[in-house]
Amino acid sequence: GLGTGEVNPAIFGSVRKNLAEAYLTGHFGFRFNGDAWDLDGKTSIFLGGGAMFPVADRWGLSGELTVETEQYEQSDSAVDLIGGGYWWVNNKFTLRGGLGFGLADASPDWQLIFSGVWHF
Repeated sequence: GLGTGEVNPAIFGSVRKNLAEAYLTGHFGFRFNGDAWDLDGKTSIFLGGGAMFPVADRWGLSGELTVETEQYEQSDSAVDLIGGGYWWVNNKFTLRGGLGFGLADASPDWQLIFSGVWHF
């Protein structure tokens, strides 16, 4: 399936440090997981870090590792490793895509990710 069917809002903050040849990233947040099936949802905490490597004028590669505490009673923490790329369409918009793999039992086996980022 594609998930629990519940709305699980999250709030997070992120940081980025520009280096000469790469960008280092980090994020921290809270996810408010709703009850699903016979599972009692919990507020989980997630923390992650990654790096972005420009390879051309508007293209780059990225990698990220994220750890999240248990989302439901009687479940385990999740650990996800994601690799992908990005394209700066213009100064206000970036397209990103990636493939993720779960490194813990509570993680999805794999993820296909696509996103658009509006810069303001």
